[in-house]
Amino acid sequence: MRFNTTTTRIELADATPFGGPTGTYRMRVDRRWCDAADGAPWFINRQDLGTLITRIAMGTFAEPSPRPELTARQRVRAFSGIAEDGTRKYELTWTLTPPILGADGRWHIAVNSYRSGPVFLQCDDVEPVTMRNNNEK
Repeated sequence: MRFNTTTTRIELADATPFGGPTGTYRMRVDRRWCDAADGAPWFINRQDLGTLITRIAMGTFAEPSPRPELTARQRVRAFSGIAEDGTRKYELTWTLTPPILGADGRWHIAVNSYRSGPVFLQCDDVEPVTMRNNNEK
């Protein structure tokens, strides 16, 4: 990709051989793999990839939003898909990592999905859940 006089080489690979979810990609920029802040492989879906390439091409990276107040091993309600009637479905689960700022400028967090194992979600799709004490009336 060339913007003015700067050339950036972007390569994509199917994420499945790297342990990523189906339908996502592993990306190299200028022959270097893009990894998460903790060094783990980072995966991107088609929609976020389009946004990222547009931002790189136009040079319109914005300052990231403040780090979400989520932690590792926290009980959360996580987005799990769209129901047949068009409503959003959620599942109760646990976070596996603290929030990680992705190359797309958004905060992501790994959660343990009971259907598909560990997955990264945008922090906007994850809400903390307050645990109730059974002794409380």
